[in-house]
This record gives sequence, C-alpha cells and structure tokens, in this order.
Amino acid sequence: MKYFYLALLTAILCVACDPYSNPRYSALTFSSDTISFDTVFASIGTPTMEVRVKNKTGNPVLVDRIWLAGGSDSPFRININGYPDQATDVTIPSGDSIFIFIDLKSDPSGNDAPVYLSDSVMLSSGNYFSKVILEAWGQDIIIINSDITDNTIWGSGKPYLIYGEVMVDTLKRLDVAPGTRVYFHNDASLIIAGSLRATGDADDAILFASDRTQSEYVDYPGHWNGIAFRACSGDNILKDVVVRNAVIALDIEGNQEQGRPSVNLENTTLIHNSVSALRCAYSDLVAVNSLFADTGFGTVTVTDGSKAVFIFCTIVNNWRYNNRTSPALLIEKGEDGSTTLPEVNIYNTVITGDHTNEMSVDGASSELPGRIMVDSSFVTVEPASCQWWNSDCFIDVTTEGSPRFIDAREFDFRPDTLSPLNDVAGKSESHLYTEDIRHRSRRVFNAPDIGAYERQPGEKGE
Repeated sequence: MKYFYLALLTAILCVACDPYSNPRYSALTFSSDTISFDTVFASIGTPTMEVRVKNKTGNPVLVDRIWLAGGSDSPFRININGYPDQATDVTIPSGDSIFIFIDLKSDPSGNDAPVYLSDSVMLSSGNYFSKVILEAWGQDIIIINSDITDNTIWGSGKPYLIYGEVMVDTLKRLDVAPGTRVYFHNDASLIIAGSLRATGDADDAILFASDRTQSEYVDYPGHWNGIAFRACSGDNILKDVVVRNAVIALDIEGNQEQGRPSVNLENTTLIHNSVSALRCAYSDLVAVNSLFADTGFGTVTVTDGSKAVFIFCTIVNNWRYNNRTSPALLIEKGEDGSTTLPEVNIYNTVITGDHTNEMSVDGASSELPGRIMVDSSFVTVEPASCQWWNSDCFIDVTTEGSPRFIDAREFDFRPDTLSPLNDVAGKSESHLYTEDIRHRSRRVFNAPDIGAYERQPGEKGE
C-alpha cells in the first residue's frame, strides 16, 4: 500500500510542478495593442513584426483560439509560435508569454494614393476576448528593372521601385516630375549615360531613397548604390531633390577620352549615405542652395581635373556609426594622370563637422592660386596645421568656433540666433539667388546668411 501512496504523491508533485497543468481562463496583456506598418508596396512582402502575449497571472492560462478577424481575405498573415493562420488550445504558463509574428502582402488597388489596410488579431480565453489592431497603408508601385532606351517621363502618381542596375541610354533623357518618389531595392542603382532632369519645386520635392520606408530607416545609409553619371552624360539637372540612404548619392565620373559629364544642383539634399554624398571626377558641377551631410568618408570629393562651384551650400559631417577618416570636403589631383588641382570655387558656404580639419587639399599652398578660391564662407580648419593653406585664396573666411546650427544631431542645419553664419555672406550672389534651400527669402535681416539655410524670424535653438 505504501507504494501506492508513494506513486500518488509523486503524481501530485509532478502535476504541481507542471507549468501547463490546470490552466484557467483569464485576461491577457500585450507588448502592444496596435501594430502599425509603414507604407507597404503592393505585391511585395513586408518585414515581419511581432507582438508578445503575456500571462501576468499566478496560474497557467488557456487560450481557446487565436485568429485573424479578416480570415483568408485579410492582407495580413500571422504565425503563432510556429502555427500559421490560427492556433487553438494554447496554454501560457504563469509569467510566460508567446509570440505572434505578423507580416503583410497587399494586392494592387489601382489607386495612385495609398490605401488604408486594417485587421485584428483576435484571442479568446473562455469569456475573455481581446484583440491587437493591425494597420498599414498599401501603395501601388511601378517596378523598373530594365534600361530606359527612349525619352521617358516619370510622374508623381504611383512611386517607382528600381531593381538591379537601370541605365538611361546615351542620347536619351529621363525627366522626373515634381513630387515623384523613386525607391531603390538593395544594391540597386540608376546609371545616367544620357541625361537626367529631375526638377521638383517648392511644394513637391523629388525623392530618391531606399525602399525601406519604415521611419527607423529614414537615416539608414548604404542600402542602394546611388546615381552614377557616365562620361557621355551631359546637361543633368537636379532641382528640389532629396537623395538619401545610398552608398554614394551622386557619382559623377568622366575621363579625357570620353568627355566631361555636367551636373547642376539646386535646392538639393544629399544625406545619410554610407561613403559619400557627392564625388566628382573629371566633370563639371554647379551646386547652389544644397546640403551635403552625414557620410562615412569624404562627404564631398572633387578630383581628376573637375571644375566645381559651390554657392550657398552646407557641407557638414557628424558621422556616428564608426571612426571617420576623411574630411567633409576633399580636393585631390586624382589618379587619372592629373598633375594639377581641380578648379573649385566656393562662395557663402559652410564646411564643417566634428573633426578639427573638415577641408583638405592634395597640394602645396603655392598650387592653390588660380585653382582654389573660398569667399565669404565658414570652414572648420586649423590653418597652421595645413601645409596647403594659402590665405590669399581664402577671402573673408571664418575658421574658428562653431557654426551653431539649431540641432546638428537631428540634422537641423539652420543657423540659430547666435550663429556666426548670420548676415555675413557675400551680397553679390544673393542678388542671383534670393531664396534658400527651402525657398525662403534671403532678404529678411541685414544681409544673407552663409550656408544653404537662411534664418527666418522666430527660428532659434532650444
């Protein structure tokens, strides 16, 4: 008999120690009561998100059923601890939890504008019912995965999604209308052998960016390769354009045999790129009211016999991902057999960052006259430590102190009320360019400000 009682006692202890035994019905808590996806491209799956279902009671809880309210017609898909679509009779031990994984694949809607998508994950435990709301915006897209061999216009309706390497053929032109959004899949690129005319306006900038549209990826660098201009390219214009998340945002490269590509930038932002915002080699560039910021190496590099002009620009680098070794602006003779410096003229421009010297010239001071000229600008540099420095080539240039942006860490490069950039830019260029990168007037105070941004009444740092 004693063996019987011993066996019974053992069974009782085993049941008592089993975290799944004698489950009860109860309310549950969730890591989030709403799962929101950012814009989702039609027919293309999303990254997987998750919600954690927690049992905070002192007993195991039996969940009768977990399912999608929209059923098989829902664009959302769920997986519950390895079970797709739905699960029944799930026991959650006391203090434990289960995970529900959620993704989304929407069908084309036929609309240019995004369409709101919603559903709910439902859970029942006896008489206790709860739900997690799912929501997203589904966006129809135009997929581009082949070369552009005719004159083409991209409009501002459905966004474009580029896969792989897409080239605008020689003697052909791609026109991009105001408000157009062009997204690039991983390692994709746009090659310009012909001409690119991307002309936005004050109200509708053009966007070239990664297809990772979630808000946490806005400043994520290096997801796609960038826009490259070949030697046979010419007459390129980017106005009111944002290029972000690339390796090299704009890579302009010509050579003595095939020619010099030309690119004009106005009110253009090149930001959050893993190597460089702009690289010019044996090419012609004019940049006005433009921002070049946040790169892993030289933010702007001008080399190999290029001719470049920067007017009312902001070139700034406070890279935070690893140790940066290159300055914000690098001017080199290059590797294409050039023995002279490129021609670089800089007016009313900020060149700064978190390094002591944010400008570097690959040459002796005697080589700068006639090649390098900086006027009415702010340059973070220690002249005494730079063998290339030639004071005759730097006219009315401030080299000390901070530019005092409103919030450089948040990429807000407007000058604050005490900024040394205020009211000291050369006035001759302001007669040609009366508005800043935001299309705000440069005639609001005593004189125009240095850089792409003109301080407006009421704007100040916290």
